[in-house]
Amino acid sequence: MSQLAPLPQPLVIYPDNAAEYLERMGLRVAQIDEAIATGENASGNTSKYAPIIAAGINRWTNTVAMLRQRLTEDGDWTYTDPQNRPIAVDPTGKYQISVAGGNNATGDPDPLVVPQAARRKGRATADSVDRNQQVLFALGDLSMIDQPLSSSEQPPSGAWVLLYHRAEGEIRRELSRPSGFDKQLGQFTGWDVRVILAPLQDDTVLEPNITDIGGGDVDFNIA
Repeated sequence: MSQLAPLPQPLVIYPDNAAEYLERMGLRVAQIDEAIATGENASGNTSKYAPIIAAGINRWTNTVAMLRQRLTEDGDWTYTDPQNRPIAVDPTGKYQISVAGGNNATGDPDPLVVPQAARRKGRATADSVDRNQQVLFALGDLSMIDQPLSSSEQPPSGAWVLLYHRAEGEIRRELSRPSGFDKQLGQFTGWDVRVILAPLQDDTVLEPNITDIGGGDVDFNIA
């Protein structure tokens, strides 16, 4: 069943303001660009003889690896894999970032759109969304519950997700903070904040050898 009810509409940060907003979290758009491009290049170089899921897995694992490498080397972030779910953690411990393939709503700036994961997510993801809600009370930060978030405020702490979606001619992406999760469906049900990044165009990545539109990733269910 669904957990805590999500906010009716998220705070949407549009591409023109994304860089300044992410810098408050200790992130640079160029770091995300490099991670996404690295994953896309790895996916595009997947052998045609590989299993059908290989391209999506290669995209996800290489995106995760480059994002964590760049954040660790450039900004003293750390990386860890709680419940086999790989995340990057900022030096203050306030922000945790995971990576997931998203559906075709990824990167759509419409505040009424609710992007979801391309694949069902497991208990580790559900637990991270639970903690997102609990941290508001632990920190005494109730503004998110009673009032709309403001783009001028510090981004709320907790678990964030870098969503990407390979569409025709571009890769859409956003860094967003989930506000709800349905355990039965294994899907996000809402977002507190959505930071929309400009799509990466074909000329920013290597020409792929495959056409797995939609991409993919993997998730681990812990017994």
